[in-house]
Amino acid sequence: MRATALLFVLFSMVGSASAQTGEYALLAAGDTLRGAVELRSPLLKRAYVRVDSQRVEIEDLTEFRDDGVLYAVVDGRQLASLVSEGDRVDFYARYETTHHAGAMVPTGAPGGGMHMTGGGVSTEQIGYFRLDGGPVERASAGNLRTALADNEESMAALSQHQTLTYAQYGGTAVGLGLFGVGTLLTLNSESGGEYTPSPLLFVGAGIASLSSLIFPSQRRAKVQQAIDAYNE
Repeated sequence: MRATALLFVLFSMVGSASAQTGEYALLAAGDTLRGAVELRSPLLKRAYVRVDSQRVEIEDLTEFRDDGVLYAVVDGRQLASLVSEGDRVDFYARYETTHHAGAMVPTGAPGGGMHMTGGGVSTEQIGYFRLDGGPVERASAGNLRTALADNEESMAALSQHQTLTYAQYGGTAVGLGLFGVGTLLTLNSESGGEYTPSPLLFVGAGIASLSSLIFPSQRRAKVQQAIDAYNE
């Protein structure tokens, strides 16, 4: 009897804790599951959500709250967490890591050796938004312009976002173009087994790198500015 009573108390405490934290999982079919919610990501296996003892596949959900964090299911099986909650517009985000390959360029040393330059790892924030409790959408410039069209301040911020987008793509294109020309000039400079690196290699790489470092953060700031203006 004591063991049974103890188990009852433990289960009651778990249920009470889940209720206090507001954990739930909203199915795509419209039903809501309440209980102890846990996002599980087994090694080399598909992630899933467990609600009490029930396993639920991520693609069968639209959103869930785990340990105080609200997740929205986006783009099939991707998860975006709630970053900021506004009076009308909520902002969500997920992050993608990209590995960039470097480029082989001549070293300029006798024998015409080559070495790897550039490359590395970058992390990109991908934003999403929800307007007035509706569906979670990608926070693209087009979607935001449609959703926030009735707010002049939001539209002004999105116009600046578009200008920054053109500047980023233009800077990247110019940088890569100069790098390509510099590579050709360097290869054509071969004399006696030696190469003379063209300055355009370094100028082009610098412009492309700066474009990918500076403009994305400014574009994200304009998206946040547009959302903040709509929530005022």
